[in-house]
Amino acid sequence: MMLGPGAPSSFVTCIAWSLPGAIALLSLRAAFYLLLYERARFYLRRRGTGYECYLAVVCEEVWEGLGSSLLLALTGWALYAGHNSHCHLTDTSGCIQGWPYHHRSPSLDALFLMLLAWYLQSTVKHWFGLGRVQGSDVALHHAVTLALLALSYSLDLLRIGLLAHWVFQLTVPLHSVSKLLHCLDIRPLKKPVFYLYAAAFLATRVCLVSAWVAVDLHSTGAGRARMEDRSTDAVLHSRCRSNVHARLSRRECHPGIHPAFARSNAMPVIV
Repeated sequence: MMLGPGAPSSFVTCIAWSLPGAIALLSLRAAFYLLLYERARFYLRRRGTGYECYLAVVCEEVWEGLGSSLLLALTGWALYAGHNSHCHLTDTSGCIQGWPYHHRSPSLDALFLMLLAWYLQSTVKHWFGLGRVQGSDVALHHAVTLALLALSYSLDLLRIGLLAHWVFQLTVPLHSVSKLLHCLDIRPLKKPVFYLYAAAFLATRVCLVSAWVAVDLHSTGAGRARMEDRSTDAVLHSRCRSNVHARLSRRECHPGIHPAFARSNAMPVIV
C-alpha cells in the first residue's frame, strides 16, 4: 500500500501506514528463523565446543545482513535510475530544489514505506520473541532512525532523506558480515573485514558527510554572491535608464550598454 500525493502525511500517519509492512516483515522473519535455526545450530555444533552460544547472533545477523543489502540495492536503484531528481552521491543539486513542492513518485512512496516498515519491525521484534533483546543503544538507534524517516516523509524531504539513508546504510551489510566472521572465528578474514568496515564507516559517515556540508555551505555563499551581483547590475541598469542619472560615468554603466554609446554622449540603450 502506498501513500499517494493526496494522502495525509503527518508523522503519526507515516508510522501507521507502515504497520502492514512491519507485520509482513515480522511474519517473514519468523519463517526465516524456522528455516535457519536448526541448520545453524547443526553447523555451529560441528565447528566445535562453544560456538553454539552464538546461535541467536548468527540468525539475527544473517537476517539483518540480507535485509539491509536488499534495502541498499533498492535505494541505490532509486537514486541512480532517475527517481530521485538529481539527488544522489555525485549530484546533490536537486535535493532541496523546489521544496516543499516535491513530486512523490509511486516508487519513492513504496520505498519509504518499506524503510519505515523495516525499522519498525527491527524496533519491536523482540516483543514477538524474534531475535535478541536489544540494548538501550540499539533500541535508541532504531527509534531515532524510524523517527527521522517518518519526519523526512511528513516534511516532503523524500529526496535528501533517501540519499542520507543510503549513505548511512552503506556499511550495515559489512557490519553484519564482520560480526558473523567474528562469531565463527574465521581468522584469515575476520580482522581484515573489520578494518574494512571501520574504514568504510569513517569514509562515509564522517568524511563524506562533512565534505557535503562544506560544499553546500560554499555553494550557498557563492549563490548569495551571484544574487548580490545581479542586484547591483539591475540597480545600475535602472539608473542608466533614468534621465536623472544620465551623467553617470561610462564605466559605471558599462555592463549592458550598447556599443554605440561608447562612441557618443547619447543616452545608453540597454540590451
